[in-house]
Amino acid sequence: MAASERPDEYVTIYRFMTHELGLWGVDLLVYARVLSFCTDPDGSYYESRGRCADFLGISSRQAARSFARLCASGLIDDIGMRRHQTGCSTREYRVNREVISAILHGGQWG
Repeated sequence: MAASERPDEYVTIYRFMTHELGLWGVDLLVYARVLSFCTDPDGSYYESRGRCADFLGISSRQAARSFARLCASGLIDDIGMRRHQTGCSTREYRVNREVISAILHGGQWG
């Protein structure tokens, strides 16, 4: 069963993503997907861009561009390459928690 076919898999869109961060479209979806993997402080996201794209119903190229924009804006951090036990490698990302903390505690971001 493909990742996008699992009925228990989802992402959550929070109001701060659209209102405070100004995200919309593909960037909103990708950010929500990354955040869904980074629920604890040490959490990281290392799903392949292809699998992310498949789950979100977008092209791999759209996903790659979105990851680049989100990194450039400081919303997510590119940790580097992660090599899995299976031998494949993917990029590892983390949500910039300082941005979320500033928003939740009434501070400004950006």
